Amino acid sequence: MPNYDLGPTGQPCWPVSQSEIEESAAADELLVYPNPTHSRLYVQTASNKERRLFNSRGQLVQRTKGNEVDVSALPAGVYWLRVGNRVRKVVVE
Repeated sequence: MPNYDLGPTGQPCWPVSQSEIEESAAADELLVYPNPTHSRLYVQTASNKERRLFNSRGQLVQRTKGNEVDVSALPAGVYWLRVGNRVRKVVVE
């Protein structure tokens, strides 16, 4: 039985092959390194969406379209990087 409470996911309900699952997972992958950092973050993703960095209070502190995020001016703490619907925890030392 399908779970209709999940809403639309953009994925087929019954994948035809394992390669379909692997392709969709690779397209959504979001890598952020080095983490923790003190100067720059590098973002690796197939998405061309805006990269938005939020502080621990949920306030937007930085946004960029590039794959490099300068965090040297930010105070040490925990931040959240969002690209599309993917979010990664980032620690600035």
